[in-house]
Amino acid sequence: MFFQNINYWVVIAAGIIGMIVGFLWHAPWACGPLWMKSKGWTEESMRAKKAGKSMAPVWVGMTAVTFITAFVIAAIFNSLVVVSFWGIILTAFLLWIGFAVPMKLADYYFGGDNFVFFLLSVGHELAVLIVMSAIIGIFG
Repeated sequence: MFFQNINYWVVIAAGIIGMIVGFLWHAPWACGPLWMKSKGWTEESMRAKKAGKSMAPVWVGMTAVTFITAFVIAAIFNSLVVVSFWGIILTAFLLWIGFAVPMKLADYYFGGDNFVFFLLSVGHELAVLIVMSAIIGIFG
């Protein structure tokens, strides 16, 4: 079976740590202010957007897709022979350059996002893919 050798505990750990990386990336002392500025948002406009709305659906959705990403990374590593740490990093980079960057580039070209937002988005995706791939590649 294709999925029988996947360590689901490691997938769960990688998903949780992937969420933590996202939280740290968008924190007020990291890229958060630049991310908000690149979208044309302020603290006040963010509060107004969230007024009376629950963030639970956002968190549930983001958690779900992060765990799905971790599972897919585990499935890919399950079918590859990666024998070194740099092989793990290269695999994460190839996933990033082959999937994340083209999708974010389409958003940039056709969705009206500015270049700073594009760079912040693809940087976040690269950081998450490297961290989750390292966890799954080493411990999975």
